[in-house]
Amino acid sequence: MARAGDKISNPVTGEQITFLRTRDETDGELLEIEMTWTRPDFKVPAHVHPMIQETFQIQEGRLIIMEGEIEHRVGPGDAVSIEPGTPHTGWMIDGTERVIMNVTFRPPLLWEEVCERAFELANDGRMTPDGLPDPEGTMEILTNFPQEISAPPMPAQA
Repeated sequence: MARAGDKISNPVTGEQITFLRTRDETDGELLEIEMTWTRPDFKVPAHVHPMIQETFQIQEGRLIIMEGEIEHRVGPGDAVSIEPGTPHTGWMIDGTERVIMNVTFRPPLLWEEVCERAFELANDGRMTPDGLPDPEGTMEILTNFPQEISAPPMPAQA
């Protein structure tokens, strides 16, 4: 279980998380993390938080956050909130070498555990270069955390 000040790293994606305020420390109201991205070519796999609102507050660097079909180009001082059930992804804008942002999750549900498990899989060599856990790890996360994360809907076929 995460505590304020704990840090975890993902050697595959270049992501680092520092837990600022945890679910237990906020009586289940929110989780706040500082997230650092250090791999300019990494694109977060598209995903959905069925029950969680995620808010990004950019501290350093520039990135693109796709919220469904809406493109947000953001930099220091900008904030973007993603409502529950909305597919989203993000990546650094060309020329950016590092992004630092505070990210809050409301309600946090078990998001701390999702982060810890995904980063464990990466550290165990069970994550692909595009940031997805191996098939068994992906199924484990999607099965064990259905309120926290799911795959985005498939596009309609013509």
